[in-house]
Amino acid sequence: MTKRVMLAGFGAVLLLAACWPVKEVSPPRYGQVMVEMGHRFELTGKAGGVGRFELALFELGEMEELLDEDLPRAALPRVGGTADFASLTAQFRKTSVPDLRKATEAHDVAAFRAAFGLAAQACNQCHQASGHGFVEVSGEPTASVPRTDPPAPR
Repeated sequence: MTKRVMLAGFGAVLLLAACWPVKEVSPPRYGQVMVEMGHRFELTGKAGGVGRFELALFELGEMEELLDEDLPRAALPRVGGTADFASLTAQFRKTSVPDLRKATEAHDVAAFRAAFGLAAQACNQCHQASGHGFVEVSGEPTASVPRTDPPAPR
């Protein structure tokens, strides 16, 4: 096969690709992003709670990407309670994330566990405000997110 034939074939492929209709990508759903956030938060907790700080820092960085890039463009949930998602997210980003990062970078398990507990409280406050209080996050770093253990008797 000559170079000329190969280049002509490659040019035809490029031309066809340029004419192909581009499907518009819809924004992620808020719930989809929060499922990933919960997974990343759980892994951050499990890693930091036992001193696996490199993994905890990686997962915390992934959470920061979700907070900075994905949540702001996510389609808001249909059921939102009284939540002001933008301010709640900004507050979490401004306080909980830096506290977790500081404890993780210091390799301080006790400080990490305390920061994780406070971050979990912030998660639960947002879930309550958004009408999703049943999505509970334990303050115990090694617990599953969300909590799936039996509820306390009433």
